Amino acid sequence: AITPPIIAAIAKKNPSREFETKFILQSYQLGMAMRKGQPELMAAVNGWIKTNLANGVLNEIHLKYAGVPIPQEIIDGAK
Repeated sequence: AITPPIIAAIAKKNPSREFETKFILQSYQLGMAMRKGQPELMAAVNGWIKTNLANGVLNEIHLKYAGVPIPQEIIDGAK
């Protein structure tokens, strides 16, 4: 079992080889911790995420650094 970002990195270094994901064993969500008592900060971060998830910017960032798009179940859970 290999994570999608690792597969993307291997494929980038070996463009002549083709990889195909057969199935995903498990996916997980990551979060960000914030200090309590800062509702303005949380609202700003949540607003940025909502805006940039809707316009595709967050997915572009994830694709750039993780090598794969944001999983659909994560996108669906954010709505």
